[in-house]
Amino acid sequence: MRLFTFLFLLFFYYTCYSKDTLIVKQINGIEVSIFSSTDTKDGNWESYGSGITYLPIKMKDVDSVINSLKEVLNKYPQLLLNENLKKITLFGRMKKKKADLSGLYVSKFKFYLTMPEFNKGNKLIFEKLFHHEFSHCLFENYKKQLNKREWKKLCLKKYHGKIWEMIRSNSNMREFNPDLYSTGFLNLYATINIKEDFASFAENIFLSDVVFWKAVSENKLLHQKLILTIGFYKKLNPDFDEKYFEKNNSAK
Repeated sequence: MRLFTFLFLLFFYYTCYSKDTLIVKQINGIEVSIFSSTDTKDGNWESYGSGITYLPIKMKDVDSVINSLKEVLNKYPQLLLNENLKKITLFGRMKKKKADLSGLYVSKFKFYLTMPEFNKGNKLIFEKLFHHEFSHCLFENYKKQLNKREWKKLCLKKYHGKIWEMIRSNSNMREFNPDLYSTGFLNLYATINIKEDFASFAENIFLSDVVFWKAVSENKLLHQKLILTIGFYKKLNPDFDEKYFEKNNSAK
């Protein structure tokens, strides 16, 4: 009853007071809230609460976004989704603490995603973001399934923990960085903490990015982290074994 009342009030607000349209759907058993509008100009940022401001997704892109989300969700067993993901909120762009965010982990069962690149036809960015944020849910819900002691042995530099400073000052922080490979990291963002480090692998093992697969095949530290990442997913579902992910290896 409380959930129904909340959704009704939220729908009422965005119908009467906002230019945006709030679309709420159930996809694969997950509540998906999509903020969309025909007006997505940069000057029309809206407040969502908790210090978050956003621009909506373009109305004409909504159907394509929904189809892309369905494709990504279908890569996971339904039971794993049911037990670890309750809600996804989608924006066009999102900011917090004066930092542009591509996604935001909210709780063990919920996260926010953005779709800023969809009008350029780049679905892979969206899929990568999904795998990244969902890996945070799985990491928190199954902490004991990752051997953190062994993982940290593969890091030749300590995590710095300065997430907001990193986001505000490094626009290329999530790009592959060969200068870091020898220290056990794929990119700058991975050097923040073990959760982001793990997610840097989780977001790539479902994709056929030749840069990633070449990096993990040529660097011993990265390869060992890949093995630990796959081992984590295999414990969650036996179908997620080496052969399952090896089919994505485009570096062969």
